Amino acid sequence: MSENDEAAQPQPEAVTRACRKCSAVSTTEGAFCPQCGTPFMRGQNKKGRRRLVALVAAILVLALAGGGAAYAFKEKSDRDAAAAQADRERAAKRADDAKRAERQEYVKFLEQTITKDAKKDYDPDGLIDKKVKETSCTATGGGSVDDLTALTGTFECIAAHTIKDGTMTGFRYSGTIDWNTGDVTWKLGG
Repeated sequence: MSENDEAAQPQPEAVTRACRKCSAVSTTEGAFCPQCGTPFMRGQNKKGRRRLVALVAAILVLALAGGGAAYAFKEKSDRDAAAAQADRERAAKRADDAKRAERQEYVKFLEQTITKDAKKDYDPDGLIDKKVKETSCTATGGGSVDDLTALTGTFECIAAHTIKDGTMTGFRYSGTIDWNTGDVTWKLGG
């Protein structure tokens, strides 16, 4: 570079400054006190600190928001799991109720079949000497319609007829129901 080129370039201006730390007065082009090295410009460090503090605060806010989102996601996931479990329990209860209703129908079928058989076997001089009106069966020895673990149900049944005073009496039958197939068997007596 030539002397003309150096003169053409702007030179930093020498300024008289007082150091805020050591109170030395100097005419310098630099940004620091030549005596103690303290920067003449205060705002630069504070701006840098403010930016750092703002950055750290932003990171913390994002981290907390992320943690809150994760907590909200887990909470929603827990609610969804509880709702799914409740749905499964309701479905299982409906299935059990449907099995019980089906078994109740099998019991009605057993009662109707015994009534029909007793009416067919009616003979005034025979074993069934009264006209049977209806049959009622009660579970004995387990296997009721409510015990869904039982494979069969055993029943004591009465094929009833009305006597003169309006009360009912009847003939004793025993019956068995296979809950899986719906097959019914019965016999007169116990």
